[in-house]
Amino acid sequence: MKNSTVSKIMLLLLLSGLMVFAFEFNVKPAKAWTGTVYIRADGRIDPPDAPIKRDGNFYTLTGNITSSADGIVVERDNIMIDGAGYTLRGSGDLVGFNLTSVSNVIIRNTNIKEFEYGIYMTNTSEI
Repeated sequence: MKNSTVSKIMLLLLLSGLMVFAFEFNVKPAKAWTGTVYIRADGRIDPPDAPIKRDGNFYTLTGNITSSADGIVVERDNIMIDGAGYTLRGSGDLVGFNLTSVSNVIIRNTNIKEFEYGIYMTNTSEI
């Protein structure tokens, strides 16, 4: 009888602890930033709220990006873009990274999904 009561109390404490955990830590799925990002020829990131940080000629994604147009349009030469394991996701057409008339651009560690072309290059060199 005593073991049964102790077991019931332990089970009750465990279940109440799980309920508190579930309500206290309301975990929500991460949302992706939506739009087209431009890395301008002068180095600016446009729009400025895009999830990319800049350190000189190094650009690092800080979150996932979803785009119904081109994902990231690169207008600057001599840069490195590190996806940091994040995803650049399209809507089934257009371009993930648009590299037109640029040179010496390195793209690494990026998941590119659901674009007609993951990386589109024209008039480029040393990519």
